[in-house]
Amino acid sequence: MKRRNFLNKLFGSLLVASTFLSSCSNNDLNENIASGNRILKFNVSQTFDNNSNEGARSIIEKPDTVYQNFSDGTQIKAVIEQDGVINSRANTTYPVLTGTKVAAIVINESTNKIHRIQPLTVESNGSMSCEVPNDATVSIIFYSYNSIIDIPMVDQDNTIYKEVHGKDVMWFKTQPIQPTDTNLGYVKFRHLFSRAKVVMHDKRGIGISRFETTLEKSGSTFAMVDLIAGTIESQDHDKDISLNKDATSPTIDLESDYEVIIPNDAISTMKLSITNIDGRTLTDKYIILNKKLEQGYSYTINIYVDAPSNQIEDGPSIFYQWDAKAPWTQEGALPAYGQEEYFNTDKIASNSCKDCPTAEEIKKILTAGVYWDEHGPEWVDKIGRKSTRGLWIPKRSIWEKEVGTKTYAVANQILDEQRASGDYIFLPCAGAMSYLSSGYEPLSEPAAEAWYWSSEPSTSGGVYSPEHANCLFFTRVPQGNGDRAYADVKLKEAVPRKMGGSIWRAE
Repeated sequence: MKRRNFLNKLFGSLLVASTFLSSCSNNDLNENIASGNRILKFNVSQTFDNNSNEGARSIIEKPDTVYQNFSDGTQIKAVIEQDGVINSRANTTYPVLTGTKVAAIVINESTNKIHRIQPLTVESNGSMSCEVPNDATVSIIFYSYNSIIDIPMVDQDNTIYKEVHGKDVMWFKTQPIQPTDTNLGYVKFRHLFSRAKVVMHDKRGIGISRFETTLEKSGSTFAMVDLIAGTIESQDHDKDISLNKDATSPTIDLESDYEVIIPNDAISTMKLSITNIDGRTLTDKYIILNKKLEQGYSYTINIYVDAPSNQIEDGPSIFYQWDAKAPWTQEGALPAYGQEEYFNTDKIASNSCKDCPTAEEIKKILTAGVYWDEHGPEWVDKIGRKSTRGLWIPKRSIWEKEVGTKTYAVANQILDEQRASGDYIFLPCAGAMSYLSSGYEPLSEPAAEAWYWSSEPSTSGGVYSPEHANCLFFTRVPQGNGDRAYADVKLKEAVPRKMGGSIWRAE
C-alpha cells in the first residue's frame, strides 16, 4: 500500500486551493448534487470522545513525583499526572470552532473502497453537510487537524499517511449508514495524539511571570496514521517539546498552553529540562519523569518551586563565635572582648545561637537517624570551593517524639528515596573558623568537617563553663577509592566558644 504525506496547505497555489474549496463547499453541495446522491447533515459535538477507558484510568493511575535540589538551594518538586475526566481531552475546555476544516472520506461498505473524499467546513450552527450515494450503505470518516486553516489533503489511493509533529489530528468514523437512515447522531472527534502542559507553582509566595521548560526526546517527529482504523504507529523518539509561558505580571500558578505530542510506546522515561525561571538562565537543571504518554490522553506537569532551605543562617560560608551578635569575618585576628563578633559568656543564648537546637534535641536527631551525602545540593565554602557534601538530618516532625539517647551516630550514604521524601534537611559540611589559626579550616581538603552550634553552653561533667558550649559536629570518613564515604556525627561538648561555627535551626 502506498504511503504519502499529508500536506500542510490546501494546494500548491492559492488559486488552485480557492477553486477546489469553492467547488466543494457545503453550500455548493446542495446546488450541485450528482444524480443518485443525497446530502447528509451531521451535528458536530462540542466535546471529544474519550480514549478507551480514560475516565477509569485517571482514577487508578498514580502520578509520578520527583524531587530535586538545585545548586542555589532552590527546591523543585515535579508531579506528572494524567488529567482527570473533567480536564481530559474528552471534556476539553475548547469547542470545535466554526470554520474548522474537515476531510470527509465516504466508504462504500459493500466494496470497502473509498467512494469519494470531500473537504468540509464546520458551519456556524455546528453542523457539516456531506454528499453520499442514494443506493449504497456507507460509512464516513471525518478527519481534521482541528484547524480553521489547514485541511488534510487525502486521496482515494492511500489509507496510510505520514503526519508530522505539530498537528492536532482528530478522527471520527460513523457506523454504517443505510440508504433509509435519517437519525445520524453526532460527530464526536477523537484525538489521535497526546498533549501536555506545565503548571509552575510558586511556593515562595512572590509569583512567577516567565518560565521555559523542554521535554527532551519525549515524542516522535512523525506518525503513520491508519485512516480506516484510526490508529497510529510512531517509530522515532527524537522530538523535543517546548512548554513555555511568558506572562505580563507575576502569578502564583503560571500555566503553559497545551502542546501536542506524538506518543511512542518505546518512551517510558522523559527528561524535563528547566532552562529559565523569571529571566534567570538555568544550566543543567532537569528532572527525570517516569511516564509513558498514551494516545489520546492529556497530561499536566506540575512544578512546585520552593525557596532555598533556610536551616543555615547566612549561608555555609559565614561563621560565629558562640552566640556572638555578628559573624567573624576578619581572617588572621580573633574577635576581641567588647566587639559584637566576640562570644557570649552568659548561661543563656540570646543572640545568634538562641534558635539553635538544644543538646537534648541534638540527641533526638541522632537517635532518629542522620545520613551522609556525597552528592547533595551544591554549595560554596568560604574560600570559593564548590562541594556537594553534607549531612541530612530529619525534620522535627520525625525526631521530636524520640527519646534522645544517642550522642554519637554513623551516617551512611543517603538513599534516593530518603533524599526525595522531603523529610530531611541538608547541612553542608561547611568547616569552621579556628581560634588556633584565626582563620578558616580545613584548607587541605574541602568539606571534611563541620561544627554547628547548640543553643546551650557546655555543662560537661555537670559543671557550667563560661568558656565552652555544645555543638553538633560531623566529619567525613572516606571509604576506599573514589567518592564513597560516611560520616561520624556526635554531640560535642566543651567546645571553646571562641571557635567559629555555623548557625542553624532544626525545623
